[in-house]
Amino acid sequence: MNRLAVYIMIMLLIVSCSADQKKTNWSTFRGNYERSGYSLDPGPSDTPQTVWKLDLNSNSASSPIAAEGRIFYGHARGMACADINSGEIIWQFQTDKKVFSTPTYFDGDIFFSSWEQRLYRLDGGTGLRKWDLQSSVVMDASPVVTDAELYLGDFNGMLMGITVGTGTPRHSFPTGNWIVGSAAFDSKTLYFGSRDSVFYALNPENFMPLWKFEAEGDISGTPAVVGDRVFFGANNMMIFCLDKNSGEKIWEFRTSGVMFSSPAISGNRLYCGSSDSTVYCLDKTNGEKIWSFRTGDIIYSSPAVTKKRVYIGSYDGFIYALDSKSGEPVWKRSLEFPITSSPAIYGDMLIVANDKGIVYAFR
Repeated sequence: MNRLAVYIMIMLLIVSCSADQKKTNWSTFRGNYERSGYSLDPGPSDTPQTVWKLDLNSNSASSPIAAEGRIFYGHARGMACADINSGEIIWQFQTDKKVFSTPTYFDGDIFFSSWEQRLYRLDGGTGLRKWDLQSSVVMDASPVVTDAELYLGDFNGMLMGITVGTGTPRHSFPTGNWIVGSAAFDSKTLYFGSRDSVFYALNPENFMPLWKFEAEGDISGTPAVVGDRVFFGANNMMIFCLDKNSGEKIWEFRTSGVMFSSPAISGNRLYCGSSDSTVYCLDKTNGEKIWSFRTGDIIYSSPAVTKKRVYIGSYDGFIYALDSKSGEPVWKRSLEFPITSSPAIYGDMLIVANDKGIVYAFR
């Protein structure tokens, strides 16, 4: 083999390795436990092609996640795992009732709950059950999973701490109403809202509250914690920014609709949808509006963002790609049915599902 051939092989290997390194796991709702909705990966091109379409023939509002070359997606009959490059089913796990919650991938396993009031841990490679926990109520959130403990809210308004190894309840913290959003976690503190209109910061070691904030509107979404601030929306049409250490309000921004969408943070900007059919881009430091973009219907979906693009679904059935600086639409694609789930970014792919349980991959 001559020197030129060796050089070409080395360069191809470097390019291949670089491409692999750009695939960051989107392993839970909003991509990470900070729930930032931000990915370092490039996402799809600005002239995206549909790589595959997976029709599970099973309605759902769960959001897909992507990890280690696979997608995991909850639907009305259970949990599905598919190859991310082909969309071919690898395994399926059946439940008695729908899986509304977004799964979490941790240490090779999948954690999720179903409306049969049961929490599951499955082997991510095979779909085999490792344990399950029967509850008295529904748990709808995407769990935070650490080496020792899992954290998850339920419809009794309890934030639960559950031993990861055995699925045994260990801690609980009561709020005054349902917890339907996922907790954000910065490795030290859990941040979450309740439909009792209170936002909480909780010490996971002793399950004692560090502070509480009265939002004056029930909280259905998931917060994002970035730097020394935590951001969330409430159903009094407000987006709040709090100091994560003290709970003091730094700013608030009023939209024209209730907030089911959860904020995404990229650089100095916050992106969030609203039931007023609008995507808002705000200055993260002071809450001032930078731009807004109106879709054709209510937005339940939460944005997934890269450095250049904001991806979000709407009840009008379209997935939108917006320029992150200007808010101008770069492209949109019809998914034929309403979109209430949130997209996931994995390498150069965007994974998104509609409410009929059809999952699309764009590149």
